Amino acid sequence: MFKVDEGIKKEAIKTVIYGPEGIGKSTLASQFPDPLFIDTEGSTKQLDVKRLKRPSSFNEMIQMIDWVKKERNCATLIIDTADWAQGLVEEAVKQENNIDSIESLGYGKGYVYAREKMGHLLDKLTDVQEVGINVVLTAHAEIRTFEDPAEMGAYDRYELKLTKRGNANVAALVKEWSDMLLFLAYDVISVKADEDGKTFKGQGGKRVIHTDHKPAWDAKNRFGLDPTLPLKYESIAHVIPNLVDNEPIKASEDVEDPFADQAVESEPTKEQEAVMKDLENQVLPKELTDLMQASNITADEIRAVMGVRGHYPINTPFENISQKSPEYFRGGLVANWDGVVQVVESIRENPSN
Repeated sequence: MFKVDEGIKKEAIKTVIYGPEGIGKSTLASQFPDPLFIDTEGSTKQLDVKRLKRPSSFNEMIQMIDWVKKERNCATLIIDTADWAQGLVEEAVKQENNIDSIESLGYGKGYVYAREKMGHLLDKLTDVQEVGINVVLTAHAEIRTFEDPAEMGAYDRYELKLTKRGNANVAALVKEWSDMLLFLAYDVISVKADEDGKTFKGQGGKRVIHTDHKPAWDAKNRFGLDPTLPLKYESIAHVIPNLVDNEPIKASEDVEDPFADQAVESEPTKEQEAVMKDLENQVLPKELTDLMQASNITADEIRAVMGVRGHYPINTPFENISQKSPEYFRGGLVANWDGVVQVVESIRENPSN
């Protein structure tokens, strides 16, 4: 038997906000219900908001998203910005394939892999949305010139500043994922430039939100919004739900570290203190030490992983590896962190093996 569902279902929404630099993307996002930023660019420094530390790797960003889904400690999760997150994705592809450039794989394969990984990121964000948390991606805009001889001739078009290569089109993926794609811009007004009224020039007007697709920009919404709205949160507030009952955390309060043991204590646990002390003066890259602290994995356990996997003798100094194979830490460990954690857990369960 199948159950028939009926009526309007209220659910969290997925929003993409893009536009030129400095127009107010982060400010608009900060007015969504009880927001929490993963601030990848430092663009929220002047905003009184909650934020998580800047992720140093793709895997760390995924851990942050999983943590928010589990804890449900905000009503809106904001990734600021999507184009910087794409940079983390491409860096992960390079690490996994031990290459210096994403184009080194040839035939555009690197970009295809990056699109797949970006799809994984969007799936994780959808998981967050499905537990009742709004998700917002901010992004920069870029201008491309289009030729359309059948209609308008050549014209400039604003698009997401994301990869648009054939079957590796990240911009199209993000647009399809969103419930709302909002383009922030200045409303340009045409004024006469001569007395005859034959020549006009544009003058920048008020800041606006475009919600519908036009030849000059990408935008969409599923809520029947007016095509152009004043750039203020009140213009869209009625379609943004708040489905999380948590008491909002004041921005001035410390936000619980997303990579602490989920049994949160006011002081670091003994395991966390051991990891932090163990990592002092190590030559390990920040991407790796961030993940180690998040998972409470010590330097000795990393050495054990190297030995179990047959990568290096267990007593090999990190300094030697850093000098001879510096890519090992990022390409062999950071890029395969889930596997590292599994090996460590196995070692902990069977310490005598």
